[in-house]
Amino acid sequence: MLRKIEIYFLTYLGAFAFLGIVIEAVLLLSKATGRVISPGLVALLLILVFLTVVLLFSVFFGWKNHTGKTEFVKRLATFPGKHNYNWQGGYSVLTFGLLHLVMLLRAVSCLQLCKQVYRRLLSSGRDIRSKRPNVSPLMQEIYFLIWAVVLILQLHCGTGDFLRGADIYFIIESLTWIFYYSVFRRFFEENYSIYHVLEHLPLVILLIPLQAIACALALSSDAAPLGWKNVLTVLLGEAQENQILFSFIGFLYSAIVISMILSIFPAEAVKRGNPHTIIVGAGDVVKNRLLPAILKRESSLPENRRGRIRIYDLASKSIIRDILDEEGRRTWERLKQKETDTLPVYALIETKRSSDDLIAWICTPSDAHWYYVDMLQDKADFIAVEKPLASDRNDLECFKSYIQTENRQHTFFLSYYLLEKALPLTFLCRPRELYLKYLAGEDGRSVGEYYQSGRESIASGVTAFEMAIKEGEDNRKLPPGGQLVETFVHLCLVASLFTGTPQHWETVVFTGNGSDLIKMTAKTPGGADIRLSLEKNGDHNDREEQTARIRFADGAVIEADFKQKRAVYRKENTRLSVRVAEPYQGKYDVQCCMVYECYANKVDPAEVDGLYHQIEILEWLFSVKNG
Repeated sequence: MLRKIEIYFLTYLGAFAFLGIVIEAVLLLSKATGRVISPGLVALLLILVFLTVVLLFSVFFGWKNHTGKTEFVKRLATFPGKHNYNWQGGYSVLTFGLLHLVMLLRAVSCLQLCKQVYRRLLSSGRDIRSKRPNVSPLMQEIYFLIWAVVLILQLHCGTGDFLRGADIYFIIESLTWIFYYSVFRRFFEENYSIYHVLEHLPLVILLIPLQAIACALALSSDAAPLGWKNVLTVLLGEAQENQILFSFIGFLYSAIVISMILSIFPAEAVKRGNPHTIIVGAGDVVKNRLLPAILKRESSLPENRRGRIRIYDLASKSIIRDILDEEGRRTWERLKQKETDTLPVYALIETKRSSDDLIAWICTPSDAHWYYVDMLQDKADFIAVEKPLASDRNDLECFKSYIQTENRQHTFFLSYYLLEKALPLTFLCRPRELYLKYLAGEDGRSVGEYYQSGRESIASGVTAFEMAIKEGEDNRKLPPGGQLVETFVHLCLVASLFTGTPQHWETVVFTGNGSDLIKMTAKTPGGADIRLSLEKNGDHNDREEQTARIRFADGAVIEADFKQKRAVYRKENTRLSVRVAEPYQGKYDVQCCMVYECYANKVDPAEVDGLYHQIEILEWLFSVKNG
């Protein structure tokens, strides 16, 4: 395996080699057209070399010293995921160089700089929690339309050496844009989505003739004029022997345009059949939440669509009647499930990949999550993992690598508060169409009214966030993370929706005994107060509490009752209440349906599940616990 310094060296070598190829290509084209290289073009190439060197040194020292100096570069251009050039522990040097070359070309693009300015303006005026707010397609269109006006004016009014250099820059930038958004983007942004299937096609069709105009302007001379229509003809496939480069680019363009047109045609989505289910673990979560929810869902299906359910117990072989209550046992028998006992967990090792569809639910203690995910990732078609992901840093690092692979598209990360009890709050900050079916407005008001008012208040700024969980006796044997990682993570997850992740909180103070009583106060960089309180094993005479209150700068208040799965928005005389819809009020009903819906309809779990901010928060909690 190559050492990092060797990879850096090869990256520099590849970047400079590319610049040399560009210069050589320009020289060859100039020789073919009789055009002498102008001082303006030489100046432009020197500027590109200078910018590349500066960028490379910035990236190198940022990685080497871990000082965060690459943050600006990351905002301009996303780095490719390591798994795209490191396959099973072996590096592909050519792929590494190609992907980082694309990243470097995007980093020196004026369009990327304009996007960054746009994001900063958008963030300062609205929501400061997102590092990468979406950029409207209109902005890219305006940018390239400005270039179109400049090129057409040159075509009719004449050009100069500096403008010819700018034309070369436009060719490189537009080439990078076309190939990034049509070919390379999936290797940089794993879970990207586009606004519409026609988002990029019109721009590609516009840019091809603009590149022909830019080539004609940059390479023609009074002695050897070059018409842009001739260049366009070459790009469309009619190349001579000395125009192989243009011919190759034209061939790629044809493939890109054809693939974009094919993607516009509607594809028939084939629904998957109902899968069989295995559950790893037979503790309280399975007994009181997950299994009743799965049985409820199976009962609603026609008999020919019901799947088999198997439970693998970690402790010892249990009898199903010891896990289910009386109603659950009746449902189990009505569904004609064959197994009357759970299976020993070691039987999982002997399980082979089946031709039947299989969903695996990992409901073990958190310190065993990674072990069973790793075991089942090649045996199950879809995996659902209980929160928290992990109880120590080693397992968390394994999960961080895992979600960078294609397995992320087949893994759903559960979060009881984020996706059920606090779903009305989650929907405000992470509006997803899939969430809507699980929510219902109250008092004759709609979810849309609640969302619009809530977003306006969020834009005004959060001034205070308070959340308290007070529950009765909890005598579970907890993994090494204790209540801080197992339960307090819920409070941090919900708070992070409105205040950003804990890494950005200031003046953090913990009180309590760190086990069954944990209290924390903090402030956001904007001055908002954060108060979180977790109390376990309290006096049974005291009322259990699961509530939150969020105050906003415009005077609005949102009060959430997590036991009722309800949030109420109040501002002056306005009262808007939203709760989880009645058919999904049972424990784990929402998450159970989400998992099966993502699986059946091929919805990317990353768009809807509970991994949002969980890794960052767990890293912070581990540092708190170890600090």
